[in-house]
Amino acid sequence: MDVEIVFPSPQWELLHRHLFASAPDAGDRSPDEQLAFALAAPVRSATGVRLTVREILPARPQDLEHRSPVAIAPRADFVAAALTRCRQEGWSLIEAHSHPFSHGPGTTFSGIDWASDQAKMPRVAGLLPEHALHATMVLGRSSLDAHYYDGPRRASGRSTGSACSAPRRAPRN
Repeated sequence: MDVEIVFPSPQWELLHRHLFASAPDAGDRSPDEQLAFALAAPVRSATGVRLTVREILPARPQDLEHRSPVAIAPRADFVAAALTRCRQEGWSLIEAHSHPFSHGPGTTFSGIDWASDQAKMPRVAGLLPEHALHATMVLGRSSLDAHYYDGPRRASGRSTGSACSAPRRAPRN
């Protein structure tokens, strides 16, 4: 199954600005990781799923349990609020966080990220509407990586590889 994540320009700009807001233009100290949720409208077709981002929920300092240059953890109430919105409004959930230290073309999930996603994605996907997906993204300064969980509740089975296409900007309407 192909999954395409589409960010209209205003949502992409808000996400990028939030994830790299504290980033210095130069220097050796990396800023802390940042996190945001994107609520997306899922549209399934015979060839795959298109997730069109409708809203960005930036994590504020009070929404985080922990934040450092190499790790970030949201508070349970921030996650619960996003999941409630998804259930009530029929959205898919995309979790995006930054790797501010990544400057090249090879941004990818760390071992910590993979372990966390493997543990949480089945539980989170089970709390979403039946037609929705749970995806995660990691953004560096010039590249990104993304994957999704479609769950055992569908015939397509589990998929946690980098099967998601790179998010792209949709034209402004």
